[in-house]
Amino acid sequence: GVQLQNKRIMQRHRKRLRDVLKLNIQGDVQPEVKRFGKELLSHQTTSLKEFSTSQLDFHSDNLNKELKSFYRVNRPRSKELLAEITGSNIKGAKSVKDNIRNISSGELVRIQTKVKSGLAKGFTNNEIINDVLKTTKLTENQARALTRTSITSTQTVAMNKVAEANSHVVKGFVFTAILDSNTSPICSFHNGKIYDVNDTRFKPPLHWNCRSTLIPIIKSKDELLEQKT
Repeated sequence: GVQLQNKRIMQRHRKRLRDVLKLNIQGDVQPEVKRFGKELLSHQTTSLKEFSTSQLDFHSDNLNKELKSFYRVNRPRSKELLAEITGSNIKGAKSVKDNIRNISSGELVRIQTKVKSGLAKGFTNNEIINDVLKTTKLTENQARALTRTSITSTQTVAMNKVAEANSHVVKGFVFTAILDSNTSPICSFHNGKIYDVNDTRFKPPLHWNCRSTLIPIIKSKDELLEQKT
């Protein structure tokens, strides 16, 4: 759903860019690039807010199913939007807003470069427009990677909040990677490994486009009864 809407946003963006350049090959594309960035940010913000809420409910419900006979699960009250894209190997800009700003500014430079280069080489207007639209493929890939990474980070943050609210019953996490041809070496290495609930070194996303998740390890009934005594 989120990625499909990204694709629709890109389709509108490409049409508007084409319209601007058909009217004037040296026309100012900056307003359209800025508009595109705002639309993408609005979509990402709304989607992540909704996803964050659903993930808090999902993890709380799962924990409740396991423990309802002898423990009352605490549901986190906090439902704020993911503030940063977490992860030890995520470099550069952290916030969704800053990443989208970088995506937009990078695209603007690529478009302006393609237009100037095409004019200098004597390309026709249609050839230049086609080259410009090809550069938006990189923009689309960057937006897709940002969405995928933000989703993974939101899942992890939600799981952490539920674990923090129920710290008496959650003692750790199992790192779980999706194993296929796209699995990264670092996620393959950590897959199945168990980490203490307070160990934040290897919490997904570990890289851009990371799809790994954490599964909570719940204390046994005997351990919980021992805590009460």
